[in-house]
Amino acid sequence: MVATILCSIGFVSSAFVPRIEVLYLTIGVITGIGAGLTYTPTVVMVTLFFKKRRSFANGVTVAGNGIGYFLYPFLMKYLFDEYTLFGTLIIIGGVMLHSCIGAALLRPLESFRKKTPREMDDLNPEDDVNEIQGGATQEEVDTMFEKKNTKTSEHSKAQSENCCQSCVKNFSFKDIFDYTYLCNPVFLLFGLSFAFANMSYSNLFIVVPPHANECGVTKSQMALLVSMAGLADLFGRIIFGFVSDLKFVRRRFVYILGMLAGGTSALMAPLARDFATLAVYSCWYGLFGGSYWSLVAPLMADSFGDQQISKVFGLTTSFISIPSLLSPPILGWLRDGTGNWDMSFRIAGIWMLMAALFGLLVQLGERHVRRREAAEKATDVKDLPIA
Repeated sequence: MVATILCSIGFVSSAFVPRIEVLYLTIGVITGIGAGLTYTPTVVMVTLFFKKRRSFANGVTVAGNGIGYFLYPFLMKYLFDEYTLFGTLIIIGGVMLHSCIGAALLRPLESFRKKTPREMDDLNPEDDVNEIQGGATQEEVDTMFEKKNTKTSEHSKAQSENCCQSCVKNFSFKDIFDYTYLCNPVFLLFGLSFAFANMSYSNLFIVVPPHANECGVTKSQMALLVSMAGLADLFGRIIFGFVSDLKFVRRRFVYILGMLAGGTSALMAPLARDFATLAVYSCWYGLFGGSYWSLVAPLMADSFGDQQISKVFGLTTSFISIPSLLSPPILGWLRDGTGNWDMSFRIAGIWMLMAALFGLLVQLGERHVRRREAAEKATDVKDLPIA
């Protein structure tokens, strides 16, 4: 809830900003923090809730991005024409507040477990009253209710205080940023793979419109290209999530296939010079390039377990964000240096192929970790005293 409010504040405050430098704070920092805090807990909770159809559940969850990519180009164009930039930012900030409804419905997995008989007894003061109901006066019944309610209230208060004290006492920086994973080759390979994938895919919606404009495509057709890519992205996330849950194929190979197909299409993007070929490219790249979003959390859960998914996924998103901050200026610099977007597309394609390569190397990293653990166990056994 706090995250969605931050997003809304970022958009609304941007409407009153007179200088572009301040937008780095409002739309960049405030909205960026809110978006990050919104995405990570949602994906982690969905991952923990589902076992059998974990990737499909994640695909449905993150498919909302595809819906946004499909609708927002038309919505933004209409709002900008009708209400100017000021009104558009205010309205988008209001739309962001609707996420509070979904946030209010999120519950930890533990809240759905069945309560023990003792816990149920603490929550039902009528049980003790029923025991004396037969021969008790109304005054005695009221007294029993009051005592039981007081006991339950004190018990709940003590539990809350003990929980808070335990959290404060046991808190450490490692709970938020577990730097030990940075020494784990499997995590590093996954992190590099996801980072390269995001560096490539996140720039699709930045590079395609100006490239299409240079090819003589109209503004309405440019908006349509982005919407087509968003619609393909929606189906790609759901389809790849569904397929990766099937038993006949490993989830990691589905991820690698998506990266190879997306990277190859980006390398061929400079050949697209009219609306028809750009539409084919946008749909193809959207279908395969964005598929990894439904697989990131399940892949991390497969490698590190459900107990560590919160730490690992949070660290992974941080790993992804830093390179993604640098990639748009790099592609823009290449455009300025070469005079067109062809080299930018090729570099984006190489980044996605690098994502596939690092994803393939994860298996070697897992073998290295297993050999290291086996060697450590053998050393521990050798050091045991002989009776």
